[in-house]
Amino acid sequence: MKIFKRWLSECRPAENWDNLTVWDEYTKNRNGETESMPQIKTTNTSTPDALQAQLDQITRWLSEIYGAGLLGIYLHGSLAMGCFNTQRSDLDLLAITGSPPSRAQFHATAGALLAISQDPAPVEISLCHYTQLHPWQYPPPFDFHFSEIWRARMEAHVAGATDLFVLEQRDPDLAAHCMVTRRRGLRLAGVAITAAIPEPPWEDYLDAIDDDLRTVQDRPGYDPVDAVLNACRVWAAHAEHQVLSKWEGAEWALRRIPAAHRAIVVAAQACYAGKSTLAALPPEAVQRCLAWIMAQV
Repeated sequence: MKIFKRWLSECRPAENWDNLTVWDEYTKNRNGETESMPQIKTTNTSTPDALQAQLDQITRWLSEIYGAGLLGIYLHGSLAMGCFNTQRSDLDLLAITGSPPSRAQFHATAGALLAISQDPAPVEISLCHYTQLHPWQYPPPFDFHFSEIWRARMEAHVAGATDLFVLEQRDPDLAAHCMVTRRRGLRLAGVAITAAIPEPPWEDYLDAIDDDLRTVQDRPGYDPVDAVLNACRVWAAHAEHQVLSKWEGAEWALRRIPAAHRAIVVAAQACYAGKSTLAALPPEAVQRCLAWIMAQV
């Protein structure tokens, strides 16, 4: 928290401004009336108030850091789609600004995310400025990314041991995040989703989720539950042009997958819901299930 406040003091504009005024500016609708933060609902959590408070704090901090340059903050992923699990899920966010962050803003954003992620939920967020997404390009560029996988590197950055201030990196996954946000996302603050985030070409979305499916088993922290559920929704995207959550993807697949692999999908769902353990997912059976699904796409 102290690191975040130090960087925040350095990135504030020189002129005086009132935080509440800035906050109100980003929660106005098109009629000019101030609206409250949307209340996010989830059917699979024991701490909805804590999650709401966490989203509120992230939105306020980013509004302080970027001021009038913040175009909007948007929620996508499991919480937006109603299948959030407090033991497994991240808060998935996109933030859009009008211009690239300054070095001080980058550092302040890093400090803010280090302070708020895992309090209570881990956060994954990408920050892009408007012209990185308009006109669309693939893979899409971005200015800042944080997830728990990046925690050690971000801690080293804010401590001055390394420098991660590298503008305009690229990430194919952003195509998937943009598509999910357009189809299923929620606006937390700022302009409408349709005004800030383009809907990617369908082939770019498929390429992004296909790449994720192909490489998931080689990534650090491989999780067979996520691998199976993600494979199901990738299959649905190819077969019926659907943008589904992990849970919805499993439900879709269970109506179509051969009996030989159905038990693996059921077990992955049960693990995701906290009603079973990884012992119900033998590695060899998971591999066969994933290979069969990948052959369909």
